[in-house]
Amino acid sequence: MENDVVLVTGAGSGIGQGEARAFYEAGARVVLADVDLSAVTALAEELGENALAIRLDVTDKAEWTSALAVVEERWGVVTVLVNNAGIFRRAPLTEQDVEDWRRIFDINLVGHLLGIQAVHPGMKRNGGGVIINTSSTAGMGPAPGLSAYGASKWAIRGLTRTAAVELADDNIRVNVIVPGIVATPAAKAAGFPEVVPGQPIPAIGQPRDISAMAVFLASRHARYVTGAEFLVDGGASA
Repeated sequence: MENDVVLVTGAGSGIGQGEARAFYEAGARVVLADVDLSAVTALAEELGENALAIRLDVTDKAEWTSALAVVEERWGVVTVLVNNAGIFRRAPLTEQDVEDWRRIFDINLVGHLLGIQAVHPGMKRNGGGVIINTSSTAGMGPAPGLSAYGASKWAIRGLTRTAAVELADDNIRVNVIVPGIVATPAAKAAGFPEVVPGQPIPAIGQPRDISAMAVFLASRHARYVTGAEFLVDGGASA
């Protein structure tokens, strides 16, 4: 992927950090975007000259515009967008705070939309590109205690299919990765176990499991793949 410029949101930790590392190792120039600038700055310094740290609040359209301007001045058009940034919070449905619900949707869903809108003009000028969205198994079936999170992840699946169809004429492929439980700081804080009894592959996933799928979907090997969902969940949804 030596000719690619890859922007990963939420690259400061967890899955996003793993994806950023994987794309860097694949030869891409990687933009590490996160609201935590110190985290992505440290990662960029660790990776090397082909990594660029940028502060980005994915809910702010103006910040998307500014970030893309910085990237294009340095490296040119973003050819791959990985919409990964998101937040996870629990609450019983009957006690779900509406403002908290809106905040979750703003980050998890609106952030994806703004990312797609931001990179589209450049990708179109460049003759195409790849967008990878991030859902969750909580967006595949009932998720008690996760009404806002689960609903936002359900919506990302619909957004992905619509974007794949609408952007096809611009040669932009859009797919969505659906992770199961992955060993991240957020998963640990939420109290998820490291082993899930009854799951076909009982151990929870590692960030590299999601990263491998992301690199494949961004590569030329996936040239005939768009509008699709890729479950990386140890068989949980089966």
